[in-house]
Amino acid sequence: MYLFWETALAVAVIAPLAHGAIINEAVPTWRDQPNTVFAGWESFASGYGGFNVADRQGSFCGCSLFSFGAGSALDADGNIRSASAGLHIKIVGGQFSAERLRSVVVNLATIDGAVAISQMKLRLVDGQGAITFIAPSTLEERAQEMGNDGSIYRTRAYRFDVIDGYLSSGAVSQWRLEFTSTGGVALDEVALDLDFNAVPSPGALALTVGGVTVARFRRR
Repeated sequence: MYLFWETALAVAVIAPLAHGAIINEAVPTWRDQPNTVFAGWESFASGYGGFNVADRQGSFCGCSLFSFGAGSALDADGNIRSASAGLHIKIVGGQFSAERLRSVVVNLATIDGAVAISQMKLRLVDGQGAITFIAPSTLEERAQEMGNDGSIYRTRAYRFDVIDGYLSSGAVSQWRLEFTSTGGVALDEVALDLDFNAVPSPGALALTVGGVTVARFRRR
């Protein structure tokens, strides 16, 4: 079975909290494995228009995070705080492997609101310029805590399965993660995992399953 992350336990607690973070982060079992990419943003340099490079230790992405929500700005804690128009975030990256993109996991830490599953999408472009958009396959509420100032800190994890959403003409040459929110939400941290490992072909999978079936039959 292909595992998503190390733990599927969601939490919802109320506890004093001095500062937001990715609490109870959903970590894919394949993080740090060959042919995978990780990027994390613990702080931001630009609240609107400018680029934000991944600054979390272990990031290897070459991608940038942009905020285009009208009126968005950095707050006193360095978070991207949205105005009435809400967040409008784009994370843009390029190809890291000759393999087709298999799965993407996104962790978001937000304050005073959250990003709905309908507000997030993944845009894929292949070498021929063909474009497809993919919605998350799952959303998990990982944590919800109250800060000392009464703000609600949330961690949500989103998974994209792009096995069935591959571009017919080949591997992904460019990808872009986009998400929005309602007004007043602050983006505190982001963690992004991409898995480019090859997926077994249907023929190979059928042979494997068949072999298991025969083995079980012979033991009876």
